[in-house]
Amino acid sequence: INLGYDSNVNAGSSEDNIFLPFLNQDVILSDNSKENSDSYLALGYQLMVSKALTQSSKVTLSGRSKLHYFSSDSDFNRLSIQTHLQYKKAFDAFGSSLGVRVIPLWLNDSYYRTQVGATLGLNKSLSKHWLLSSEIFVGKTNNVINRRLNTDDASAQITVQYSKRRWRHALSYIYSQEDSELIESRHNNRTIHSSNYIANYAISQHWLASANISYQQQAYQYPHPFFFEKRADDLWSLGTSIQYKNTENWSYQLSATVQDKDSNLALFTYQRADI
Repeated sequence: INLGYDSNVNAGSSEDNIFLPFLNQDVILSDNSKENSDSYLALGYQLMVSKALTQSSKVTLSGRSKLHYFSSDSDFNRLSIQTHLQYKKAFDAFGSSLGVRVIPLWLNDSYYRTQVGATLGLNKSLSKHWLLSSEIFVGKTNNVINRRLNTDDASAQITVQYSKRRWRHALSYIYSQEDSELIESRHNNRTIHSSNYIANYAISQHWLASANISYQQQAYQYPHPFFFEKRADDLWSLGTSIQYKNTENWSYQLSATVQDKDSNLALFTYQRADI
């Protein structure tokens, strides 16, 4: 259960108007395009089920859902569910997994979109402290609200993790490609490069501190139909949290995340803080 405040619910622009070359004039932005802040209640649930098949193989089902309910701006209420069914097999030298991932999204009580695809993962313990893992995803996103947003998706991720005593570090890189199904929407085609670093530190038996920093670069492949140029975005994100485990059944966490997104198109530039 989370109570929070989001300074930019819709990732909107701080500008009041934007010049559109398509119309050759300034356009006043609507409230849904401008920066909006609101407090929220979020309810989350996580599930992990595992069934051993042999001594070296098993089937796992992981599920994660989260409902965001905003105090004032109900247009951005959302429910997301992520499910991942995997077959895992351990070999002498490495571990492997083959799975199916499904992620539906509801926005303002309406079924919005679903991403579905297959995953292939490999992991290897390099030593007592080092773990190397990778995953490939191939799938597609179907948008019920607007089929022009449908995309074919592919991504590859590699992560190196180091654990020793009270510390755990993880550094990952993700390459993603999204291609529109329709030629008239090909301006949505983009390549994404993401880097992420996470550090966890167990202060004591009851206290856990964590911090993460990530950088994402998005390069669009075709000119935007309204701005007549290719969109290029850079997104920085910094997060930190402190967690207190009171008993075996109860824990409390305070977290904060800030984002800064730059774009060559002013409409897609924003700053955001989530507490």
